[in-house]
Amino acid sequence: MADLKTLYKERKFTELENACREAEQAGAADWELYAYDACAKAAKSHFLRPSMAQGIALYQKALELCGEDSDKRLWCTQLFCGEVDQCARKMKDGLERVTQTEEVVSGYREGMRLCADAYLVIKDVYGGAEKERFLAASKAAADCMVELCAVRMVEVDVGKAIVRRISHTSDELRTSYVEKFDALTWEIRALEPGYEPQEIQREGTIPADMRKAEAETVEKDADLNGELRMDSDDRFQNRFLDKLKGLFG
Repeated sequence: MADLKTLYKERKFTELENACREAEQAGAADWELYAYDACAKAAKSHFLRPSMAQGIALYQKALELCGEDSDKRLWCTQLFCGEVDQCARKMKDGLERVTQTEEVVSGYREGMRLCADAYLVIKDVYGGAEKERFLAASKAAADCMVELCAVRMVEVDVGKAIVRRISHTSDELRTSYVEKFDALTWEIRALEPGYEPQEIQREGTIPADMRKAEAETVEKDADLNGELRMDSDDRFQNRFLDKLKGLFG
């Protein structure tokens, strides 16, 4: 196990994953093995290459192997939580540095969903015995849910230009995580009555500030070569084709 610990400390996650996989395939059932593998998956997870779901499953396997040993369970949880924290932070920072296309935003939302799920498992392990850590994990989960449900502007390549349109989280996903958010808020307030979370997007509507930005974008794009405009459904149409339809329709 010393080699795994060294690889983890040196942040050599690909080598760590390979070593863990070999041990797992050989039938090893060591809780530390699965904990390190879980951390490697969480550390490498990103919105364009998510592996957090595997990390959560491995973390839960580590907890299962820990049995009722609270010290081992706490060690696994602290280690895994640290990597989930870094993953969430890395994705938020990364989103600001890349072009926000539909693909990127979709991947980001999936990453936030997985981080929220990881925090939900973590906070249940901490429970009442670790109040401060329980609250920290719960608030982090709520923050990820806010990010998941947020309406965003994305860039779309329409051939002759790059234009922007609004991207929503699916109604099904938003409804599910708004319910989890409300339940989580209730749990936090039971321990911290003054807690006020960020506002979460509850409906499939567009915030006023974003609607204003959209209107400005539409006006700008409408003048682009005299060809592009955005219709009421956020789809871009070609003015030239519209004119042809008027002439020959």
